[in-house]
Amino acid sequence: MTTNLLPVSTYDPTHIPETVNVSGFEVGGAYFRTAQLLPIYQTAEHYNREALLIHGLADKVVSPNASRKFHTLLPKSELHLIPDEGHMFNGKNRPEILKLVGEFLIK
Repeated sequence: MTTNLLPVSTYDPTHIPETVNVSGFEVGGAYFRTAQLLPIYQTAEHYNREALLIHGLADKVVSPNASRKFHTLLPKSELHLIPDEGHMFNGKNRPEILKLVGEFLIK
């Protein structure tokens, strides 16, 4: 399986290189190896405040299922799955996403 972080960065998550180019910046492979081991769902179960989850359905970095799972763990969360949007939220849906964030912040 190959993961595309950005158009300039591709790596195999089972064989992460020493460095990964992310938008022109060299990020140590240890960062990505550590991130794979973090107990994110177990930690999220203890969070009991409002949360906004926005996930692009065309995300090639993180599966939308991750946000779906967070939504089940966070009872005060709202989940928005955005069709045709990737990981960086820089596509045609950006205005809609910014509106969702703005509305959430003024609640």
